[in-house]
Amino acid sequence: MNSESQAPEVEIFIEGMTCKGCASKVENALKTADGCEDAAVDLPNAKARVRFDPLVTSPEALAALVSDLGYPARLEAAQQITFPVTGMNCGGCVKKVTGLIEAVDGVQSAEVSLDDAQAKVAFDPAKTDGAAIMAVVAEAGYPAESPAEVEEITFPVTGMNCGGCVKKVTG
Repeated sequence: MNSESQAPEVEIFIEGMTCKGCASKVENALKTADGCEDAAVDLPNAKARVRFDPLVTSPEALAALVSDLGYPARLEAAQQITFPVTGMNCGGCVKKVTGLIEAVDGVQSAEVSLDDAQAKVAFDPAKTDGAAIMAVVAEAGYPAESPAEVEEITFPVTGMNCGGCVKKVTG
């Protein structure tokens, strides 16, 4: 057997690619990276599959390479939740709430808006969930609405390749 078929493969989730040019830039950078044996970017699903030599590089290094190009990248799919936060009245409150959220294990990013009185959080669902994140905020004195009252929860769905897949997911 050749080494290509035995090389490990990693899936990298990528944000911010908006066109074929973005995808091409990411794919070319990955393909020319030390230790990369092959790379394919899937623009519609915002991810890349990369086959690599683990003696030369790592999944984390490949994701960092993509992030350094200006496209935030991560190795696991994140879920996203947006929820209202009340009681904030200044930039200090925003900083405090942001810090509380970012301290939760599994949180990948947090954007807290004083003007919109809300928090938008990306997290690893294997490590935490929306209810736990909102509980931390509420315990600090900034009431967050319960998950049942949240209007929108967004998360990526990958691997759909036809209308039938979409129908199964959307019901």
